[in-house]
Amino acid sequence: MDDDRREKAEKLLHEVLGEPAPASTWHRLRADVLELAATTEHHIDEILAAGTARTIAHGDRLAADVLWRLQTNVRLKLLEELMERYGLDDEFPFVIPVLRRLFDFRHLLAHGHALPVRLDLQPLTLRVQTVRRGQMEERRYLLTEVAWLVRQVDVVQRELAQVWAVVAPDDPAWHEM
Repeated sequence: MDDDRREKAEKLLHEVLGEPAPASTWHRLRADVLELAATTEHHIDEILAAGTARTIAHGDRLAADVLWRLQTNVRLKLLEELMERYGLDDEFPFVIPVLRRLFDFRHLLAHGHALPVRLDLQPLTLRVQTVRRGQMEERRYLLTEVAWLVRQVDVVQRELAQVWAVVAPDDPAWHEM
C-alpha cells in the first residue's frame, strides 16, 4: 500500500475509533457504539417522559421505572408518534432513520464479533460476524459509513435536545419537584 493511501486509511480509522490502530477495532468500536446508543436511549426516554408525564418528577419516575423496559423499536415508534403530534417530523426528518440505523448497528455489535480492519484492503471495511439460526453470517460496513453514522448520531442528539424543549410543558409548575 502506498504511503498516501495508508495515511488516508489511518485518518479514517482515527475518525471512527479515535486512534489508527486496526487491532482495537472490536473493543473500541463496540464500546463506543454501545455507549453512544445508551446515552441516546436516555435522551429518548427523557423526551417520552416529558411528553407524557404530569410533572418533571413523574417524568423522571416514568423514565427510570418504565420506559427503559420497552424494546427500542417500541420507544422509537413512540418517539416518532410524539414528533408527528408536535409537528416536529418535518423539522427533524432524519432523527428516526438515523436512530434506527444506530440501534440496528448497536444490536449487531452487541451480539456479534467485529474483526480487525485490514489496512491493505480497499475500501476499508468493518466485518462483523454473527450467528443467526445456527449459521455464521458476516456483515460488512464501509468505514466511511460507520464514520457517517457516528457524526449523524451526534447531530441527532443535539436535535433530540431541541425536541425535548418543545415537548416539555412550559408551565413552571411542571418543572418543580
